[in-house]
Amino acid sequence: MLAGLLVKVVFSDALAHWATPVFSHPEDFTLAGRWSGALAFYGQIYFDFAGYSLIAIGVGQTLGYLLPSNFNVPYAAFSVTDFWRRWHISLSSWLRDYLFIPLGGNRAHHVRNLMITMMLGGLWHGASWNFLAWGTLHGLALCVHKLWTTTCGEGLALWSASARWKQCSANAAAWLVTQGFVLLCWIPFRSPGWQQTLSFFTTAAPVAALSMPQRLPLTWLWLVLPLVTDGWLQSRPRPAMPRASARPSWILGAAYGVLFLLVLSLGTWDSKSFIYFQF
Repeated sequence: MLAGLLVKVVFSDALAHWATPVFSHPEDFTLAGRWSGALAFYGQIYFDFAGYSLIAIGVGQTLGYLLPSNFNVPYAAFSVTDFWRRWHISLSSWLRDYLFIPLGGNRAHHVRNLMITMMLGGLWHGASWNFLAWGTLHGLALCVHKLWTTTCGEGLALWSASARWKQCSANAAAWLVTQGFVLLCWIPFRSPGWQQTLSFFTTAAPVAALSMPQRLPLTWLWLVLPLVTDGWLQSRPRPAMPRASARPSWILGAAYGVLFLLVLSLGTWDSKSFIYFQF
Protein backbone atom coordinates (compact mmCIF):
# COMPACT_ATOMS: atom_id res chain seq x y z
CA MET A 1 0.00 0.00 0.00
CA LEU A 2 2.90 2.35 0.77
CA ALA A 3 4.50 1.57 -2.60
CA GLY A 4 1.22 2.40 -4.32
CA LEU A 5 0.88 5.64 -2.35
CA LEU A 6 4.46 6.56 -3.28
CA VAL A 7 4.02 6.20 -7.03
CA LYS A 8 0.63 7.95 -6.95
CA VAL A 9 1.19 11.08 -4.86
CA VAL A 10 4.92 11.56 -5.48
CA PHE A 11 5.39 10.55 -9.13
CA SER A 12 1.98 10.60 -10.84
CA ASP A 13 0.59 13.76 -9.29
CA ALA A 14 3.83 15.65 -9.90
CA LEU A 15 3.76 14.71 -13.58
CA ALA A 16 0.10 15.74 -13.72
CA HIS A 17 1.21 19.35 -13.15
CA TRP A 18 3.18 19.02 -16.38
CA ALA A 19 0.64 17.14 -18.49
CA THR A 20 -2.61 18.88 -17.49
CA PRO A 21 -1.82 22.41 -18.77
CA VAL A 22 -0.47 21.04 -22.04
CA PHE A 23 -3.55 18.96 -22.82
CA SER A 24 -5.98 21.61 -21.59
CA HIS A 25 -4.53 24.32 -23.87
CA PRO A 26 -2.13 22.76 -26.42
CA GLU A 27 -2.23 25.95 -28.47
CA ASP A 28 -0.27 27.74 -25.70
CA PHE A 29 2.76 25.49 -26.12
CA THR A 30 5.43 24.88 -28.71
CA LEU A 31 5.65 21.55 -30.51
CA ALA A 32 8.40 20.47 -28.12
CA GLY A 33 6.28 21.57 -25.17
CA ARG A 34 3.31 19.54 -26.37
CA TRP A 35 5.35 16.39 -26.80
CA SER A 36 6.99 16.86 -23.40
CA GLY A 37 3.47 17.05 -21.94
CA ALA A 38 2.56 13.85 -23.75
CA LEU A 39 5.68 12.22 -22.35
CA ALA A 40 4.70 13.43 -18.88
CA PHE A 41 1.27 11.80 -19.27
CA TYR A 42 3.00 8.63 -20.48
CA GLY A 43 4.52 8.47 -17.01
CA GLN A 44 1.53 9.89 -15.13
CA ILE A 45 -1.01 7.32 -16.27
CA TYR A 46 1.30 4.42 -15.50
CA PHE A 47 2.18 5.71 -12.02
CA ASP A 48 -1.46 6.55 -11.31
CA PHE A 49 -2.85 3.17 -12.31
CA ALA A 50 0.07 1.16 -10.93
CA GLY A 51 -0.34 2.97 -7.61
CA TYR A 52 -4.06 2.23 -7.62
CA SER A 53 -3.39 -1.45 -8.33
CA LEU A 54 -0.64 -1.80 -5.71
CA ILE A 55 -2.87 -0.26 -3.05
CA ALA A 56 -5.66 -2.67 -4.00
CA ILE A 57 -3.26 -5.64 -3.82
CA GLY A 58 -2.06 -4.48 -0.39
CA VAL A 59 -5.60 -4.06 0.92
CA GLY A 60 -6.43 -7.53 -0.39
CA GLN A 61 -3.48 -9.02 1.49
CA THR A 62 -4.67 -7.47 4.76
CA LEU A 63 -7.98 -9.29 4.21
CA GLY A 64 -6.32 -12.60 3.33
CA TYR A 65 -6.60 -12.41 -0.47
CA LEU A 66 -3.70 -12.46 -2.94
CA LEU A 67 -4.84 -10.42 -5.94
CA PRO A 68 -2.93 -10.94 -9.20
CA SER A 69 -0.58 -8.26 -10.50
CA ASN A 70 -2.20 -5.84 -12.92
CA PHE A 71 1.07 -4.85 -14.63
CA ASN A 72 4.16 -6.70 -15.75
CA VAL A 73 6.65 -4.04 -16.85
CA PRO A 74 4.57 -2.75 -19.83
CA TYR A 75 7.01 0.05 -20.66
CA ALA A 76 9.67 -2.57 -21.35
CA ALA A 77 7.54 -4.28 -24.03
CA PHE A 78 9.15 -4.85 -27.45
CA SER A 79 5.85 -5.13 -29.36
CA VAL A 80 2.25 -3.97 -29.07
CA THR A 81 1.17 -7.56 -28.56
CA ASP A 82 3.63 -7.88 -25.68
CA PHE A 83 2.46 -4.53 -24.31
CA TRP A 84 -1.11 -5.80 -23.98
CA ARG A 85 0.11 -8.90 -22.18
CA ARG A 86 1.71 -6.60 -19.63
CA TRP A 87 -0.60 -3.56 -19.36
CA HIS A 88 -3.90 -3.62 -17.42
CA ILE A 89 -3.80 -7.42 -17.30
CA SER A 90 -7.23 -7.69 -15.69
CA LEU A 91 -8.91 -5.82 -18.57
CA SER A 92 -6.87 -7.39 -21.38
CA SER A 93 -7.57 -10.88 -19.97
CA TRP A 94 -11.29 -10.09 -19.77
CA LEU A 95 -11.35 -8.79 -23.36
CA ARG A 96 -9.55 -11.93 -24.54
CA ASP A 97 -11.74 -14.40 -22.64
CA TYR A 98 -15.16 -12.78 -23.10
CA LEU A 99 -14.86 -10.98 -26.45
CA PHE A 100 -11.97 -12.15 -28.61
CA ILE A 101 -12.28 -15.91 -28.05
CA PRO A 102 -16.13 -16.02 -28.30
CA LEU A 103 -15.89 -14.06 -31.58
CA GLY A 104 -13.66 -16.82 -32.96
CA GLY A 105 -10.23 -15.90 -31.67
CA ASN A 106 -7.42 -16.94 -33.97
CA ARG A 107 -9.48 -19.71 -35.58
CA ALA A 108 -11.27 -17.56 -38.16
CA HIS A 109 -11.47 -13.88 -39.12
CA HIS A 110 -8.60 -13.04 -36.80
CA VAL A 111 -8.26 -9.42 -37.97
CA ARG A 112 -12.00 -8.75 -37.64
CA ASN A 113 -12.13 -10.28 -34.16
CA LEU A 114 -9.11 -8.33 -33.00
CA MET A 115 -10.43 -5.01 -34.33
CA ILE A 116 -13.87 -5.50 -32.77
CA THR A 117 -12.31 -6.44 -29.45
CA MET A 118 -9.99 -3.42 -29.30
CA MET A 119 -12.63 -0.96 -30.52
CA LEU A 120 -15.01 -2.16 -27.81
CA GLY A 121 -12.13 -1.98 -25.34
CA GLY A 122 -11.69 1.67 -26.30
CA LEU A 123 -15.41 2.40 -25.93
CA TRP A 124 -15.35 0.69 -22.52
CA HIS A 125 -13.40 3.75 -21.31
CA GLY A 126 -16.09 6.12 -22.60
CA ALA A 127 -18.41 6.79 -25.53
CA SER A 128 -16.27 9.34 -27.36
CA TRP A 129 -14.33 9.55 -30.61
CA ASN A 130 -11.09 9.84 -28.64
CA PHE A 131 -11.45 6.47 -26.95
CA LEU A 132 -12.69 4.85 -30.15
CA ALA A 133 -9.62 6.20 -31.97
CA TRP A 134 -7.35 4.92 -29.17
CA GLY A 135 -8.84 1.40 -29.34
CA THR A 136 -8.84 1.37 -33.14
CA LEU A 137 -5.18 2.41 -33.33
CA HIS A 138 -4.17 -0.35 -30.94
CA GLY A 139 -6.28 -2.85 -32.88
CA LEU A 140 -4.58 -1.87 -36.14
CA ALA A 141 -1.15 -2.12 -34.51
CA LEU A 142 -1.93 -5.61 -33.19
CA CYS A 143 -3.01 -6.72 -36.67
CA VAL A 144 0.11 -5.21 -38.27
CA HIS A 145 2.33 -6.93 -35.69
CA LYS A 146 0.60 -10.25 -36.34
CA LEU A 147 1.18 -9.83 -40.08
CA TRP A 148 4.80 -8.78 -39.50
CA THR A 149 5.62 -11.80 -37.33
CA THR A 150 3.95 -14.13 -39.85
CA THR A 151 5.78 -12.79 -42.91
CA CYS A 152 9.07 -11.38 -41.58
CA GLY A 153 9.49 -12.68 -38.05
CA GLU A 154 11.47 -15.81 -38.90
CA GLY A 155 13.82 -14.00 -41.27
CA LEU A 156 14.45 -11.22 -38.76
CA ALA A 157 15.15 -13.77 -36.03
CA LEU A 158 17.74 -15.52 -38.23
CA TRP A 159 19.36 -12.18 -39.13
CA SER A 160 19.58 -10.97 -35.53
CA ALA A 161 20.86 -14.33 -34.25
CA SER A 162 24.01 -14.09 -36.39
CA ALA A 163 25.61 -11.34 -34.28
CA ARG A 164 25.03 -9.81 -30.88
CA TRP A 165 25.02 -6.23 -32.21
CA LYS A 166 22.26 -7.18 -34.65
CA GLN A 167 20.15 -8.58 -31.83
CA CYS A 168 20.69 -5.47 -29.69
CA SER A 169 19.87 -3.21 -32.62
CA ALA A 170 16.68 -5.11 -33.44
CA ASN A 171 15.57 -5.04 -29.80
CA ALA A 172 16.30 -1.32 -29.47
CA ALA A 173 14.39 -0.53 -32.67
CA ALA A 174 11.45 -2.70 -31.59
CA TRP A 175 11.32 -1.01 -28.17
CA LEU A 176 11.48 2.51 -29.63
CA VAL A 177 8.74 1.81 -32.20
CA THR A 178 6.49 0.14 -29.63
CA GLN A 179 6.85 2.77 -26.92
CA GLY A 180 6.66 5.59 -29.45
CA PHE A 181 3.37 4.19 -30.69
CA VAL A 182 2.04 3.81 -27.13
CA LEU A 183 3.04 7.43 -26.42
CA LEU A 184 1.28 8.61 -29.60
CA CYS A 185 -1.92 6.77 -28.66
CA TRP A 186 -1.99 8.34 -25.19
CA ILE A 187 -2.63 11.73 -26.84
CA PRO A 188 -6.25 11.06 -27.92
CA PHE A 189 -6.77 9.08 -24.72
CA ARG A 190 -5.83 12.09 -22.57
CA SER A 191 -7.22 14.97 -24.64
CA PRO A 192 -10.54 16.36 -23.32
CA GLY A 193 -12.16 16.09 -26.75
CA TRP A 194 -11.58 15.41 -30.41
CA GLN A 195 -11.00 19.10 -31.15
CA GLN A 196 -8.18 19.25 -28.58
CA THR A 197 -6.66 16.13 -30.13
CA LEU A 198 -6.59 17.78 -33.53
CA SER A 199 -5.23 21.02 -32.01
CA PHE A 200 -2.36 19.09 -30.47
CA PHE A 201 -1.10 18.17 -33.95
CA THR A 202 -2.33 20.98 -36.18
CA THR A 203 -2.49 24.30 -34.31
CA ALA A 204 0.52 26.53 -34.95
CA ALA A 205 2.30 27.76 -31.83
CA PRO A 206 2.14 31.53 -31.22
CA VAL A 207 5.23 33.65 -30.73
CA ALA A 208 4.78 33.62 -26.94
CA ALA A 209 4.28 29.83 -26.77
CA LEU A 210 5.79 28.00 -23.79
CA SER A 211 8.18 25.07 -23.94
CA MET A 212 6.84 23.79 -20.61
CA PRO A 213 4.30 24.91 -17.98
CA GLN A 214 5.44 27.82 -15.82
CA ARG A 215 6.47 27.39 -12.18
CA LEU A 216 7.05 23.69 -12.71
CA PRO A 217 9.42 22.09 -10.16
CA LEU A 218 10.29 19.18 -12.45
CA THR A 219 13.26 18.19 -14.56
CA TRP A 220 13.65 15.80 -17.48
CA LEU A 221 14.79 13.17 -14.97
CA TRP A 222 11.14 12.68 -14.01
CA LEU A 223 10.36 11.52 -17.52
CA VAL A 224 12.59 8.42 -17.33
CA LEU A 225 11.12 7.29 -14.01
CA PRO A 226 8.20 5.29 -15.49
CA LEU A 227 10.53 2.67 -16.95
CA VAL A 228 12.95 2.62 -14.00
CA THR A 229 10.29 2.41 -11.30
CA ASP A 230 8.28 -0.06 -13.35
CA GLY A 231 11.20 -2.45 -13.41
CA TRP A 232 11.88 -1.97 -9.70
CA LEU A 233 8.34 -2.39 -8.40
CA GLN A 234 6.81 -4.83 -10.85
CA SER A 235 9.50 -7.22 -12.06
CA ARG A 236 10.45 -8.63 -8.67
CA PRO A 237 9.40 -12.28 -8.19
CA ARG A 238 6.37 -12.67 -5.95
CA PRO A 239 5.84 -15.77 -3.78
CA ALA A 240 2.60 -17.73 -3.93
CA MET A 241 1.74 -16.25 -0.55
CA PRO A 242 3.49 -13.44 1.36
CA ARG A 243 6.06 -14.84 3.77
CA ALA A 244 6.83 -13.44 7.18
CA SER A 245 10.04 -11.41 7.16
CA ALA A 246 13.05 -12.62 9.16
CA ARG A 247 13.84 -9.03 10.18
CA PRO A 248 12.65 -7.82 13.59
CA SER A 249 9.26 -6.16 13.47
CA TRP A 250 10.58 -2.91 14.95
CA ILE A 251 13.06 -2.55 12.06
CA LEU A 252 10.32 -3.11 9.50
CA GLY A 253 8.05 -0.69 11.33
CA ALA A 254 10.75 1.97 11.38
CA ALA A 255 11.48 1.46 7.67
CA TYR A 256 7.79 1.73 6.77
CA GLY A 257 7.49 4.80 8.97
CA VAL A 258 10.40 6.50 7.19
CA LEU A 259 8.88 5.63 3.81
CA PHE A 260 5.54 7.05 4.91
CA LEU A 261 7.20 10.29 6.07
CA LEU A 262 8.96 10.56 2.71
CA VAL A 263 5.63 10.16 0.94
CA LEU A 264 4.09 12.86 3.14
CA SER A 265 6.97 15.28 2.56
CA LEU A 266 7.46 14.68 -1.19
CA GLY A 267 3.86 14.03 -2.21
CA THR A 268 1.59 16.40 -4.10
CA TRP A 269 -1.47 16.70 -1.88
CA ASP A 270 -4.03 18.62 -3.91
CA SER A 271 -6.87 16.07 -4.02
CA LYS A 272 -6.19 14.51 -7.42
CA SER A 273 -8.38 11.46 -7.88
CA PHE A 274 -7.18 8.31 -9.61
CA ILE A 275 -7.49 8.53 -13.38
CA TYR A 276 -9.25 5.18 -13.64
CA PHE A 277 -11.95 6.17 -11.16
CA GLN A 278 -13.79 7.72 -14.12
CA PHE A 279 -14.00 4.46 -16.05
